[in-house]
Amino acid sequence: MRVFVAAEHDDVLASPYESELIMNGWRKHAPHDDIAALPVPSSAHHMRETWAELKDNPMTAPLLHDTTLVAYEPHENGSTQWIAAFADTFTQALKTGVSRIFLSLPRYATPDMGKDFLRRMQETHEDESISRVHTPEEYVHSVNALAERIRAIDVVVLHDDSLPLLGMHGMSAMASLEGHRDATTAQEEEAEVSSFHYRVRQYVSMSENNLAETSPVHTSAHTHSIHRLQVRNSAMNAHDVKDLARHDAAGLGGGVGFALLAAGARALPAAQAFSAVCDFSQHIAEADLVVVFQHTLDGRTFARSIGGVLIPYAQKHALPVVALTYEQVMSTRELAAAGISSTYVVHDSGTLEETTQRIARSWSLTR
Repeated sequence: MRVFVAAEHDDVLASPYESELIMNGWRKHAPHDDIAALPVPSSAHHMRETWAELKDNPMTAPLLHDTTLVAYEPHENGSTQWIAAFADTFTQALKTGVSRIFLSLPRYATPDMGKDFLRRMQETHEDESISRVHTPEEYVHSVNALAERIRAIDVVVLHDDSLPLLGMHGMSAMASLEGHRDATTAQEEEAEVSSFHYRVRQYVSMSENNLAETSPVHTSAHTHSIHRLQVRNSAMNAHDVKDLARHDAAGLGGGVGFALLAAGARALPAAQAFSAVCDFSQHIAEADLVVVFQHTLDGRTFARSIGGVLIPYAQKHALPVVALTYEQVMSTRELAAAGISSTYVVHDSGTLEETTQRIARSWSLTR
């Protein structure tokens, strides 16, 4: 019998990984079953250790040789100091020749981090044509410059849930709701970001009009830059700039997500990105049973979780899916609708291996 296990791992938890515990428990009851287990980051912010494990795993290492991860690191000297290190690491990744870069950004940061990120990227590119990113013209110029640098690379901004730049669920509003800002500060930040974003839209709209009215012979180099970006990715035309501000991940890192998306990067839930790159669909196609471990089974976030990503693959091959979790907040009806055949709730990692043995007794075809 072939069993495929995908288990969330939170890098703040001690080893062994839950994937290892599940695999050990299964083998104690059914040692002849062919079982493959892979750790999956529990969120976009918990992936350094999981990434290292996947890079060393013989199943996934060949698939990740052309992919690198750039994850922010909180700086002890202040919450704003991380941006320089992040931009520098991203710049180094761009020079390695990989075809794909995963980016992990902080959920909350001060609202000017997007401009600081673009300025730092200009500095690392030794571009002396602009030394600051204060005005809409400077912002668009910097976005165009970044777009040229990442043109041939698949840059993916990883996220866990929707965090747009603006709006009731935007970065300032959610920072206030979750206790990272007081209401007054959040309102001031929202007004500041909204005003600057509106002026960027006006500038892009004006540049588009100028581009339409100017002959190719007399078009400025800067206007050509906007045109090239528009051809490559429509994010920086005036209409779509407004929509982009409401995009998932646009508010990450204090607007760094928006800057990256405007330059042509993609935004994907972490579980979806990893399952695609690691070819989980192929592993499932070759399996007889799929086992998924998640720290929490929650209907509000299930679609973006590893279970929500993998179950459609299992359903395509009519495979049963067994779920293990520390906390279940989904009803029996919700679990059935999601495609989960059976659910087991464990108290902690100490009982995970024992519970997996019971699952193997019920599901393994090996006797």
